[in-house]
Order: sequence, then structure tokens, then C-alpha cells
Amino acid sequence: MSKPRGLGKKKVAQKPVAPLFNEDELLGLISTSYKLSDNAANDELKNNNYTKNTPFPHITLNNFFQEEFLEQLKTELLQTQYWEKNNDLYQFLQTKDLQDSVRPNIVKLKTLLYGQHFRSFIEKVTGLEQRNLRLRSDKIDMSGACYRDTNYLLCHDDELEGRRIAYIIYMVPRDWSKEDGGSLDLFNVDDNLQPENITTSLQPVWNSITFFEVSPTSYHQVSQVLRDEELCEDRISLSGWYYCDVPVERPTPHVESNLEMNDPITTTQSVSTLLREWISESYFQEDNLNKIIKLFARNSSINLVDFLRKDKLKQITEELTRQVGIGGFKTVGPANRRHYGKWTESENESNVISQLTHLFRSKEFAEFLGQVTKYDILKQNVKCRRFANNDYTLAHDISKDQVRLDVVLTVLDNKVVSSDPSHGGAIVYMNEDEELLSVLPVDNSLSIVMRDVGVMQFVKFVNHKAPFARFDWCCAYEIPEIEQGDDDDDEEWEDDDDDEIPEGWVEETDE
Repeated sequence: MSKPRGLGKKKVAQKPVAPLFNEDELLGLISTSYKLSDNAANDELKNNNYTKNTPFPHITLNNFFQEEFLEQLKTELLQTQYWEKNNDLYQFLQTKDLQDSVRPNIVKLKTLLYGQHFRSFIEKVTGLEQRNLRLRSDKIDMSGACYRDTNYLLCHDDELEGRRIAYIIYMVPRDWSKEDGGSLDLFNVDDNLQPENITTSLQPVWNSITFFEVSPTSYHQVSQVLRDEELCEDRISLSGWYYCDVPVERPTPHVESNLEMNDPITTTQSVSTLLREWISESYFQEDNLNKIIKLFARNSSINLVDFLRKDKLKQITEELTRQVGIGGFKTVGPANRRHYGKWTESENESNVISQLTHLFRSKEFAEFLGQVTKYDILKQNVKCRRFANNDYTLAHDISKDQVRLDVVLTVLDNKVVSSDPSHGGAIVYMNEDEELLSVLPVDNSLSIVMRDVGVMQFVKFVNHKAPFARFDWCCAYEIPEIEQGDDDDDEEWEDDDDDEIPEGWVEETDE
């Protein structure tokens, strides 16, 4: 059993602490190596390559605080209430804004960091002073963060109105190493000012402070923490921002091209022959099809398991493994949108992956979907993807304003039937307010979801504990605009709850 770590304890009432401290007392919290009142020391730090560090200005100052103070500060953070933060972009624990905290050492730190002396120090080190820019003293933004095994914060730029300088104070175990993960990774950008590659990784170090300038290109992430949770030693940090009244100049936002949609492809085989060559026989039985149609009409989503014939599944699995070995899957980005392997299809390729891809693009499969969902298929887009450790997509969807059918066939390697939800890899549907549906990775399953306008989709980050690589055929099918009242027939199935679920498939239910 893990030892208690102090996170999430019942909040203890604190006596108010007056945030008035002697300047010498505050400066005494900083290591004697950094003499903030010494102009010579400031000049030395100012020239410490902050503006020259790539891919964007940043600096890390080690052994920055007095040890005793930092130990006491960490103790107070561990006694503070934390809440889980979990969405498409991140998964970790965080305190509320500490602006109103009355814990003595947190108050001291706030008073120090946002006081005139320290703000002047930051302005000198970062070169803001030379640009006649001043950091605000009335805007305090500070919170504590705890990253445990498999936690992460994916690629983003931190840009928000008024933010100018970001800072992070690390209180990790003293023996934290590269193998424990949790690095602060910095990205360079391409010609479209989108994140391209990680060019700098800063390892968290006990009693260090890192700060960098926030801009439209300050793309960074906290890499996945790999330190065994049983060690009960988390990646603890305290972070926040300095604000400036002078706004950062922003370029025109980059807009990705719309998803390329094509007409369904005509093949030379009959519908019956082509589909039966690939799809399990149970999906052609009239009683089963009728029940599938009813359940989809009721829920607007369904998950069909054991979808491919076993002989075809075996061929597919073997070819996917071979393609990985020869580099057939190329990583695609940008990292603030997605990170996964996409199968690169050759024009002359005729392997089983290409054949299955063509099936999903065919008019015959469009007719099968039309029969199941009662929607006409107008256009299609199909791609084969691989999600392994550190892969994901974010809820940035250029097609969220279009109604469509999402169809995803999932194949898992290593003969895994299904995955633990805590490993990631689920396809999640959400609107602006809440999560609507989560489709877990199940081997040889086909999910069909009618995605309405305003609904976004993402694939949850796959962490290092996942015992599989998840392959899928991600298919988008354009359907006619749904007129008001088109769903009125749903009530026809409300009382029809005694339908037995046929062997070989399961329905998807909303969360």
C-alpha cells in the first residue's frame, strides 16, 4: 500500500497572515549565490544567454532558494488541497489559484516574487527593461502542480491575454533523473509557426527556477512522468505567470486545410461478394441487422465487435506488424494538434492494408453503412493510424461544424483483446461543456458514431503502461444536413428494451 503523500487532505483552517515582510527577510529566502541587490550580479545574469537560448528565450537558475525555506514551502504545498485535471491536453493534479492562500511560506513567496525588487530582477534578466516593458504587481497568478506516474501536459504555447513571463519552481526529489521523465520540452516552429520538433529538454531539478517568455511560438510540454508511483515521490512544482499591459504582437492564426473528402470508389465486385470477403457473417443475418438498426437509431452510436473475418484479421495483424518494422508508419503533427503514426500508402501498393482501406472507401461499404444508419453517404475520407506510447490527438477538429458519420475499426497488437481505460487510447467525443461518449480500444471492433455539429473528437494520450499499440482505420463519411425533426422517429424504440444483443457485437452507450 502506498504511503500517504499529503495531497487531498481535509483543508485545515488557517489564521490570516499579514503579507508584510522586511525586504531583507524576503531577500534572505534566496541563496547567497544570487545577490539581487547587487547590480554586478544582475548584469552577469542578464548576459547568461537568456535571449540566446533556443528555441525561444529561457533560463534555469539552480540552487536558487535557501534550502530550509524551500523544504517548508514544499510541506505547505503537500498540505494544500489538489484536484485532478484531466482532458485531451493534460492529466495531473493541481491546486486552486494560490493568490488567496494564507499559509506563511506561500505568502512569503508571493510577496517576494511579485514585489518590486524581484520583478525588477526579472525585467533585467529577460531584457524587458531594455524594451521599456514593466511587469504588473497587481496580477498574481500562482498554483501548485503534482505529476505522478503517467501524468503529462501536452504541447501548448501558454499564450493568454497579458501573460509575458512564465516561471516554474521545482521541488522534485533530489535524485530525480532523466529516466523519471517529466522534462520541460521546448519546440521549434516551422514556416507556419507551428511546433515542429523538440530541440531542448530541461530536466526538473530540486531547488531550481525556470522562466521563459510567453509568445505565439513558445510551444512546450511536460513529458510523461515515468517514476514508479509506489515510490511515493512525485514531481512537485509551483508555477505561474507575470503579466504586462503591453500586449504581445500576434501573427494571423494558422488554419489547417479542410479534410479532403472524396466520392466513394466503385469496385468491380458485387456488394455481397466484397463485403462478405471481409466482414463476419453474423452481420448479414437479417434479425441481427434489424436490431443493429434499432439500436443505432436509439443511441446514434454503436460498437460492433468481431467485425472482420478471423482469416482477414490474421492477415491484417501480420501486415501491420511488418509495416511497423519497415517504417511504414510516419509520425504526423503538429504536436499542438496530433502525434501518431500514419500509414503511408503507395499508389502501386496492393497489400492487405491497402485492400482494407479501399473497402472503407468503396460504394459497397457506403451502402452497408446506409443500411445500418439510414443515412446516405456522400463523401469519404479514410486513413490508417498507429497509436503507441506518447501518441494522441487533441480536440482541435476542423470538421466540428459539419455533421458526419465517424467510423473507426480498431486492431490491437500483442493479441490484446481490450485495454485498461487508464492506459489511454480511447476515442472521446465532447462538446464545449462535457464529455459525451468514450469508445475504449477493443480488438477487431467497429465503432459508428453520428457526430452532430459542435461535437469534437480526440484520442486520449497513450501512456507507457499500455501493453499494446492501437491501430485503426479512421473513416469520416459526409452525410446530408439533418433537418429539424429528422430524429423524431427515435421514440419508436424507447420502449423496445427487450431486444437481445446478438452474439458478436455490442452497443455503445453515452456516459
